[in-house]
Amino acid sequence: YGPVGGELSVGGASALATAWLKHAAHAARLEGQQAELSAALREQAVRADARLEAAKMAGLAEMAAGAGHEINNPLAVISGRAQLLMSEETEPRRRKALKTITAQVERIHRMIVDLMLFARPPAPALKPVALGDAVDRAVAAVKADAEERKITVTAAIPADLPLVSADIDQLASAIGSIVRNSLEAIEAEGAVRITAQPADECRVELRISDTGPGISDPQRAHIFEPFFSGRDAGRGLGMGLPKAWRVVQNHQGEIAVEPAPTGATLVIRLPQLSPAAADQRACA
Repeated sequence: YGPVGGELSVGGASALATAWLKHAAHAARLEGQQAELSAALREQAVRADARLEAAKMAGLAEMAAGAGHEINNPLAVISGRAQLLMSEETEPRRRKALKTITAQVERIHRMIVDLMLFARPPAPALKPVALGDAVDRAVAAVKADAEERKITVTAAIPADLPLVSADIDQLASAIGSIVRNSLEAIEAEGAVRITAQPADECRVELRISDTGPGISDPQRAHIFEPFFSGRDAGRGLGMGLPKAWRVVQNHQGEIAVEPAPTGATLVIRLPQLSPAAADQRACA
């Protein structure tokens, strides 16, 4: 304040303005630091959830490997005895019963084969792959089933999409499993659309969307677990999505269910093949 009447002097006003500006700058820095901390905490939470999910799935895979081996042995005995009895049986009713036994044993065997592939899949034979080629193979594999159900399956993959390092047979099988899961969810008369784009400078992104009933929050927590199915019992073995998850993991990629207002959308992200040298450190 000035010497007369308590008025604010020029120097006092300048000092007050400087102090206020410093306070405002400090507050802005604090707000920025708080925002960065919040973002870092959210990212850590997401990564922790991903690590927990990966650990859970790895534990399920180990359990599946042991259980599959133990179950296969008695199945072989049951199947062999049933076939032997059927070769000697002439009474129609008993032959029908024995055929039912062998058919159910074969169904269990297919489950075990899928379970073992999920638990200990063969190592991928990695080569440069155009994602569009893998998608074309997957679509061709489900074409007959889709036409029978009157479901359209379309794909729009850019020709200039970066290549990925992949086993094209395994990758096409994983994509096909996801599309087939969509077909089973839709049942009849609907659509499945496959699109792709660069996710960032390190990864490419494949999106598979359908017009089915969608995936609820409780289902989303278990969707990649073996034998889990959101559909009625007996309508599928519940191994398509777990196998796809395993293949994508073996390709150093990520697969997730993306919230959607209608239907379901699954997203696969895979590393690009040999990013530019300047980007390799950022992609590590």
